[in-house]
Amino acid sequence: MADDEEVFRLSTAALLRSAGFEAVVVADGAAALARLATEHVSLVISDINMPGNEDLELVRELHTRHPGLPVILLTGFASAESAIQSVNAGVAAYLRKPVRADQLLDAVQRNIGLYETRRVVARSLEHLRSWTTDLARVDEQIRQAHDASQSGIVANYLEVSLGRLAMAFADVREVAEVLARSPGGAAGMRTHELEQAVREAVTVLERTKRDFKSKELSDLRRRLESLVDAEDGEESDRRTA
Repeated sequence: MADDEEVFRLSTAALLRSAGFEAVVVADGAAALARLATEHVSLVISDINMPGNEDLELVRELHTRHPGLPVILLTGFASAESAIQSVNAGVAAYLRKPVRADQLLDAVQRNIGLYETRRVVARSLEHLRSWTTDLARVDEQIRQAHDASQSGIVANYLEVSLGRLAMAFADVREVAEVLARSPGGAAGMRTHELEQAVREAVTVLERTKRDFKSKELSDLRRRLESLVDAEDGEESDRRTA
């Protein structure tokens, strides 16, 4: 959070922390950019009228350096001109001081949820591209092999698929956690549903026994189920804590 009014800055940070958010506070735009150069944040709250944000310089610089990072602007002197500038600059929210606690927290939670979900989706797309590249290599191996059923090729395929499936499983779990924390999110999307998704993947793979050696498929099943068992353990620990 960037605001040159110390009392407001510290009280707002205390509000955010009491709601379970981590809050980093600075007094001007230059300090905000410096902190963002070394720390990951999911949202920026900034005063409009403060050093380093004249004519929304901070907002524009953030969009250049950190595309997609949501920014909530606060002002004690709301005007049609500043509101229009804010909309044109692509801010996530424009709130007038003194801002209501529930209004600010709702805007923070909603926009963090959207941002973190977008990040996971982008990472999943990158995983998919990588998976496609890996499978293309396996396909080339098959094309060059005299016997497409060679155990080395099959093992390579299973290894690639298992690694990407583990990444996808982690991404889905992260999205579920983000949505569960967001207003109107998928609070009902419990871990057991993710577990079921992995078990269904195992079932599908079992149907391909005619294509894979039974031992390799059995190894794959055990390794997939270890993911589920690990998740079960983490869920149990969370309920106990």
